[in-house]
Amino acid sequence: MGNHFATQLDWRSLQDTLKISQDHNYFGEQLPIPSEIEMIVRRRFSDIFLTAKALEHSRGKSFYVEKEARIRQRNRKTVKIIDTRNHKGVRRYYFDKKYLEISSINKIITSNTNEDFTLDQSIPYYKPSEPYEFALADLNPFFSDPDKLGRAAAFAGWAILSSEFEQNEASIIKHLQKRRRLSLRFSGYGDENYE
Repeated sequence: MGNHFATQLDWRSLQDTLKISQDHNYFGEQLPIPSEIEMIVRRRFSDIFLTAKALEHSRGKSFYVEKEARIRQRNRKTVKIIDTRNHKGVRRYYFDKKYLEISSINKIITSNTNEDFTLDQSIPYYKPSEPYEFALADLNPFFSDPDKLGRAAAFAGWAILSSEFEQNEASIIKHLQKRRRLSLRFSGYGDENYE
């Protein structure tokens, strides 16, 4: 486990620990993040978030549920995965609920995010073999920032799209496969990681 940390401190050196904790400029022996990791994370976020925004724009209204439905269907219970299907670089999730709060899927997204990276000497190395993930469901938005949940999910490699797009599932999968393939290629991960 030692190689997951930027700095290791001797528990007997409490004075040194106190000094470090008060020094805002101290980052330990943090190694620089390789540029290909930064690039693929940025591209993955862009691929997924812009896909959701483009679909939202195509139907002329927000992909979030209306206020009345949001209040009526509010459910903070943990969502369960009832099925998954793999489609060559894209994994489709099926949940047991249609309306989601971000808190209800937080554990699922966190778990999958942890699977997407391997820590070594404090650097999170991206696993290019991991798929893009998506589900069709309706998110309950924050009133002050309707895109906040979509951005958070996209940063974790998830596209959560409106359930209204059920009939467009095949084209969504094809689009995400294409975006993932291009992003891996332009980030220097090679052709062998496309599927």
